[in-house]
Amino acid sequence: MSDINKPFIRGEVVINSMRDNGYKNTAYAIAEIIDNSIQANADLVELLIFSEYQKSEIRTTDTVFELAVFDNGMGMSPETLYLALEFGASENKNDPNGIGKFGMGLPNSSISQCTHVDVWSWQEGGNPNYTYLDINEMMKGQLEKIPYPTESAVPKYIIDAMGGQRPTSGTVVLWRDLDRVRWKTPKSIYMHVENVIGRMYRHQISDEKVVVKYKSIQKKNDK
Repeated sequence: MSDINKPFIRGEVVINSMRDNGYKNTAYAIAEIIDNSIQANADLVELLIFSEYQKSEIRTTDTVFELAVFDNGMGMSPETLYLALEFGASENKNDPNGIGKFGMGLPNSSISQCTHVDVWSWQEGGNPNYTYLDINEMMKGQLEKIPYPTESAVPKYIIDAMGGQRPTSGTVVLWRDLDRVRWKTPKSIYMHVENVIGRMYRHQISDEKVVVKYKSIQKKNDK
């Protein structure tokens, strides 16, 4: 029987289905990350949008190539960070104080917009721990397990965008290879995200329980 080793479920099909699942658009996917930050007791959350000028025959456009969300919440231990990248493992839907109630989690929201997500998280008095997911590596079978977090510094260009220093505790989520982000310029992303975030978190913002900021940074993609 020639098909005896045919897989029951093809990984590429499953991954693409997961990427299509759960989010209306980029703003709602970002809201999932911000919701995680607020549930981690952050009172400051900032959306960092990295862009560079790209020239075409017609015009030059300020094009976004990376998105990051950082917060000053309580951060995650290596074990918690490891679990946070498990697909479908979000506990937001079980939290009576949760806002988004998406129940999809950090990895699901991230891969709905990009092929690579980096996460750094640190707790008070500790160094940042880092892990990542990469869709292309997963599809090729090069990444079959979530990499267990290891100590790794937050890149300097992100620290600079954060104001030159990282909070005592917190988390940074960085989206790279943005193949599914709907809007391509910092201005358009800001306009759409501001609308969703302002509506969803209006009570927390008006009660001054959390400050949500936005920053656009032009940067050469020289990594």
